Amino acid sequence: MRNLKRALSLLLSSTMVLGMLVMGSSAASYKDVDASNKNQEAIEVLQAVGVMSGVDNEGNFDPDGSVTRNQMAVIMAHLLKLDYDYYRGTNPFTDVPDWAAPYVAACAAEGVIAGIGNNQFGGDMKVTAAQASLMIMKALGYFQNAEDFGSDWQVATISQASKISLFDQINATAESALTRAQVAQMVLNGLQAKTVYFTGDKGIQIGDVTVGYRAEYTAKTGTDKKYNALITGKTDISDQGQYYIQLGEELYDGQLRKAADADDFDRPAFTWSYKGEEIGTYVDWSLMVQEYTTGVTGKELYNLLTSNIIKNYEFHYYVDGKEDDTIKASNMIRTNDYNYKTTDNGALTQVFVDNENGYIVITTINTYLAKAEADYNEKRDELSLNVYSDLKVESTVKAADIPAVADVKEGDIILVNVAETSKNDYEVITIGEPEVIADAKLTKYSAQSYLVTDGTQYDYAMMGKYDANNSRYGFADLDIYNKSALDNTYNIYLDPYGYVIGTEKVSGELKYVFLTGYDRPQTHLGIKTAEAGAIFMDGTMQKIEVNVTESNKAIKGVAGYDELSANGGEWMSRYNRWFTYTVNKDGVYTLAPVDNWVNTSYDASRDVINSASVRLDGVGYNKLGQKGADDGRDVAYGNDDSVYITVGLGRNDFNSSIIDEVNNVYTGVQNVDMKITQDNTTNPITESVFTVYDSNRYVVASIVIGKDVNNTKNYAYGIDTDAMNEYVKDNDGYVYWDFEAIVEGEIKTLTVKAEYGTVFTELQKVITGAVNVGTGAMLELTYDKDGYVVDALVLTDEMTYDSKTEDFIYGNNEYTDKTEYTDEYDVYLVDVGVNKYVSDGRATMSTNGKTLWLTGKDYGLTIAEGAPIIVVQNVENEKGDVVETEVEVYTNFNAALKALAYENVFEGQIGAVLNSKGTAEYVVLNSNRPDGVETDDGSNPVSGKYSIKYADLWDGQVYVVVNNGSTEKAPTDVTVELQSYISGEWKTHSTVKDAESDGYNAGQSGWNYILKAPMTKGEYRAVITIGDDVMTSDSFAIK
Repeated sequence: MRNLKRALSLLLSSTMVLGMLVMGSSAASYKDVDASNKNQEAIEVLQAVGVMSGVDNEGNFDPDGSVTRNQMAVIMAHLLKLDYDYYRGTNPFTDVPDWAAPYVAACAAEGVIAGIGNNQFGGDMKVTAAQASLMIMKALGYFQNAEDFGSDWQVATISQASKISLFDQINATAESALTRAQVAQMVLNGLQAKTVYFTGDKGIQIGDVTVGYRAEYTAKTGTDKKYNALITGKTDISDQGQYYIQLGEELYDGQLRKAADADDFDRPAFTWSYKGEEIGTYVDWSLMVQEYTTGVTGKELYNLLTSNIIKNYEFHYYVDGKEDDTIKASNMIRTNDYNYKTTDNGALTQVFVDNENGYIVITTINTYLAKAEADYNEKRDELSLNVYSDLKVESTVKAADIPAVADVKEGDIILVNVAETSKNDYEVITIGEPEVIADAKLTKYSAQSYLVTDGTQYDYAMMGKYDANNSRYGFADLDIYNKSALDNTYNIYLDPYGYVIGTEKVSGELKYVFLTGYDRPQTHLGIKTAEAGAIFMDGTMQKIEVNVTESNKAIKGVAGYDELSANGGEWMSRYNRWFTYTVNKDGVYTLAPVDNWVNTSYDASRDVINSASVRLDGVGYNKLGQKGADDGRDVAYGNDDSVYITVGLGRNDFNSSIIDEVNNVYTGVQNVDMKITQDNTTNPITESVFTVYDSNRYVVASIVIGKDVNNTKNYAYGIDTDAMNEYVKDNDGYVYWDFEAIVEGEIKTLTVKAEYGTVFTELQKVITGAVNVGTGAMLELTYDKDGYVVDALVLTDEMTYDSKTEDFIYGNNEYTDKTEYTDEYDVYLVDVGVNKYVSDGRATMSTNGKTLWLTGKDYGLTIAEGAPIIVVQNVENEKGDVVETEVEVYTNFNAALKALAYENVFEGQIGAVLNSKGTAEYVVLNSNRPDGVETDDGSNPVSGKYSIKYADLWDGQVYVVVNNGSTEKAPTDVTVELQSYISGEWKTHSTVKDAESDGYNAGQSGWNYILKAPMTKGEYRAVITIGDDVMTSDSFAIK
């Protein structure tokens, strides 16, 4: 039953999920119609066959909009393919506007519609369910005689329409005004209904009375195979090759087809196609007998299906589109009262039974949480997702398959459903937005089952709750019961069924405090509190009141800590330890020792903290008793989230050196550049860095006795943009040249000022044109007092810098020699690719957060927070000609690597300016591998036989005049397409296929083609296709 159709409109639940998921849609879908609309199938099929279209140029259908009787006549005329142009000027009604008149007249002549009396049609009135169904049933062959209506035409109409299922999926009364979606559904139901002819007895007419009338209509049949195109029910009568003739088969000559199929999740479905082009696949909801979003037992299925059906029907069970044997006929028994392991909260289990063909299909569709790794890349039509699942899920999703991904931004949390596409390989089929309970405070929670916020209990979804063997996204903070978690706030993500599928801690990270010392005088009163000096993670330093009794209970017996005693001695002046804390309504703090800490003493050989020196080691404590270094010392590492607080020293009344002020606070090891200092005073503090770290050995926060360092140079990377401009001014004897460059992590326009132009002519050689691609334009610039560039040095590998004897460029030799970064390196320039230093082939880049590496020998290149990554690459056409040099700026490596012509595979030069911490202020990926662009789609050129002589609005209509060299015979096989210019591109407004000319226009020397004028103001043009010839007119305005 596998038949993958990723571009299809899919609805997971007919009753439980409507309106909650934004699904993938077919190529012909509308922006405002997705699988949450139960009439999506009808809307898309009618669009494909040209019966109903959108309401604007923005791709909207307006499913909830009303339909007038005039508009219904237009729909019926298109449905029945009536020659409405034949009826222009012959309308039998006096109240019909010109635009609707031919359609109304054609339908009236066909007997499909009737007026409301006094030569009135009532076209502006909204069409009702009874009126619309009567029109469709007349098209089917019903109600050929007035006697069919009896005493009440509405009662007769509704009765017959119900018998032939015209109202399926339409909730309306006889006099209800139908929406556009409901009309589409009724028309589709009509297309699948049997056509009939009158076989009753018309009786005899005696005066005004008909005597002996007997109403009887018999379904039409035929032997042509086209009458088996729509498989609603069994149409091959007694297997004799005789088929009931359905309206859609008759109208579309068997080219509109509906075939049995399965959707991506292997649910029974139908696939619609027209003229060989697939429209979409839609679940056959008529076969679904039950659905669950909780655990399901064998007993429940036994009671639902009955023993006879279970024993005698073919059975299949699928989980996310993969066949699974968890549920099978042998365990769907009365005594199996246990939930199947594949079913639980948030898992949508649906049961389908086909009694005609004797099979049962049960499917389970899980909902997973996912996070966007980068913004949607419009150029590549890709969104990169991290799906939180144990399955092997393809991370790239295209908007061509799921249009909604085009709106997803980096970091967005979304819901996805996935299905197996090949053995154990899965793809994202649908995406949706989770319901979010923002900034929620928990009052109660269980590590395994539920959480409570604002008085409401939310149970965990099966694919969201914490699993002791596999911690799923979002629940790591709640894996064991910890009272401190109740002090935090969380974003709670709910799946479509209201279960918790993920949590994200919003606040609570700042629940650490560093205790510098405390005062607790001796007393006979049994004082239970003490005053303490505290530094919080935001850099606040203040005096706090500590609950000594409760804090000492937590401290007692913990290595590296001492109870807050009145006889604490040196501990009172220099406690210098990290704690977690809670604070009561009176502002009194209760402290508890941290699980993991390390104190680092001064070492002259390792006296800096920056991205080239992220490791801190020393004496410490680890909750699990694990040491991080071979020598038994404890170890922690800085990362993007680490907080570093530099502090100053003073002395107290006991002449002890103490920490008495906060100087600065930094977040992220790539943003710090600190020189660790040693306390050389009398009675000093013996350690220089005090660190608390997490269970993964990443620094949470460090108190640093030291100072800030700032060491930057005037480096820039020139880029080839339209900003370049050469000029003179004020006759001052200088030549000026503007160019854009990356300076200190920002794109800036710099100006070269030179007396003879030699400076900028050298720069132009490396900055402009294709010669720059893959070779780089890293510069060292000299500025005058006014900010003009007066000298420039183009940097290459192995250059020496001023008085330094060592290289100041970390280049190819350093890379191949496996040299570690030091603060002596200012520039990173490494060539990658064929015959380059990194490899004999092209390198595959890898990233982790803000760190880039190429091969296992790499020490990794980190980039500063918010710093840009610039991708430079040529763009070539089909012939290999360079059409432009493309420069694009990104804010993260994931997005930048996706923009490369071959994504992560790179050949060219990597350039970066390093600050004194060894962190890149920006990175340039200068690619040798060109990207491609289509400049010639290979379509046939115009033969010269035809030309567009005129295209414009005239007399309220759009006239297009085509010359074919003949005044006697108009061209044939003509398609007229009217396009509108929207958001920077031409989009189809309307199309007329097999267009017929409205006569020869001698004044314009060509044949007229007249189109209805658009209602929307804007810029338009006509595209004429005659056979293989395609012509485009000049644009014209509609005001």
